[in-house]
Amino acid sequence: LAEKAGDREAQNVLLDARAQARGKRAVMEATFRRQFAEFFNRKVRGDESRGNATLGELSLVGAEELEESLAVDEMSRKARAACEAELFALGQRMGFLLERPELADEANPLGPAAVCSALKVACDQVEAGFKVRMALLRALESHLMAELLAIYRDVNAHLVERRVLP
Repeated sequence: LAEKAGDREAQNVLLDARAQARGKRAVMEATFRRQFAEFFNRKVRGDESRGNATLGELSLVGAEELEESLAVDEMSRKARAACEAELFALGQRMGFLLERPELADEANPLGPAAVCSALKVACDQVEAGFKVRMALLRALESHLMAELLAIYRDVNAHLVERRVLP
């Protein structure tokens, strides 16, 4: 990506993101696993309270935090669109397993929202500026789509083998 960057600053940001990711890979992987497990368990329990602010908790968010949040939402939306067929079947199966037949897409413990949120927290482990973290998140986005589709296919196949049908 750095070779294709239009200007020197963008190139430096991408190169810095690569260097940071290489240096923090183990920490990022461990953070991703821990965060994903936390998001997964919370959604299995049906506990969405931590993600929803109450009126007393509302505060102003900075422009960078808002941009990161929007980027994660967009990444999640793209992943949902790219994996639509697999996610539909998986959502039905997870709804059955969780005894919540009307399981909403956002409540699916294996859904893109949980994966993308965990990925964002993992990218936050990089001790660099906002631009570097965003470049890293965007660079990982393309890999995420292909991997998620394969994972969702595998999970669906596993559940079918165990006769968990939508």
